[in-house]
Amino acid sequence: MSLSFDSSTSTATITEENGAQISFTPNPSSSPPHAWCPSSSQADYCATSPRVIATLNKNSDGSWTFTRYVDSTMTFTFSSDGSLSAMVDASGDTLKAQTYVPGAGQMACPAGDTCTAWVSSASGRELVLVMDLAGQLVEVFDRRAARRR
Repeated sequence: MSLSFDSSTSTATITEENGAQISFTPNPSSSPPHAWCPSSSQADYCATSPRVIATLNKNSDGSWTFTRYVDSTMTFTFSSDGSLSAMVDASGDTLKAQTYVPGAGQMACPAGDTCTAWVSSASGRELVLVMDLAGQLVEVFDRRAARRR
């Protein structure tokens, strides 16, 4: 998932995990631009389509919070550059992104690639995602099992 923001149109676009895209425009404080929009006290941005059951807020630190209300509530946080940095499910369990720093004897991130560790609050486990220069996922490994032999 990712978020992009077009400053010329003030449109934020969420690209979901299945590739679908949802566009959001600013939600004015006077009245929502569409009947399906929540009040501006609940959402800074309004989905441009009535089929979207979600809110989008821009945080004071430049990050974004996208909350989807389908089946069960899921909240996604995006950094100011639009990359996914955390996920929280309805039970409060989280997955958070961290820079991967290998411990003694653990695999180093392959040269030229980017490694991000995703940490689960429920289990404490860490999975490391390796992305190539084109942003394609090329490897996933369990940090605890990633030891050189």
